[in-house]
Amino acid sequence: MTMGTRPVMANVPRLEQSMDRLGLAAVVLRSGVLLVWPRRGEPVVVLDYAAEGLTRDRSWVKRLEIYEPYVETAYGRVCKVLSDLGLDRDRVGFERRAMTVEHWEVIQRTLPGLAMIDCAPMMEEVRYVKTPAEIALFKRGADLLDDVYLEVFPTVKAGETERDVHSRMIGACIRTC
Repeated sequence: MTMGTRPVMANVPRLEQSMDRLGLAAVVLRSGVLLVWPRRGEPVVVLDYAAEGLTRDRSWVKRLEIYEPYVETAYGRVCKVLSDLGLDRDRVGFERRAMTVEHWEVIQRTLPGLAMIDCAPMMEEVRYVKTPAEIALFKRGADLLDDVYLEVFPTVKAGETERDVHSRMIGACIRTC
């Protein structure tokens, strides 16, 4: 499955089966940015302008909703996205432990017809099973780290700080990528 220019590594069929099992019209997930994943239709990333360039460069999600910090909040924009998608009166899953009480209450006040469901246990189940693309990425990362250890560890000298060694390891990772 490909969306945008990058392949989708996530276990989308497992996510959709889990959403169907719980009767969810969408899930809203947080991982640095917010992701609104409707059961039907295209996903939407909600982020501020500072993360826009990197997200456009690395994400396969086509639709980005950019909010202006100090003018509105990420969760305020999520409410707008859910309304625009016609999901403001549906059951929507949120990873409750990734939100503050204030954010939860803002959504409840803004979208009083929305049935907010804690979908954290469901998302853990979805994330348990890795796709071949995810496994390949983990292997690539492990191989990279092995190469960096082989490069840097033989050069460590008595009296060096952990910070100095770590800096060389990060430099080697960046060079090798």
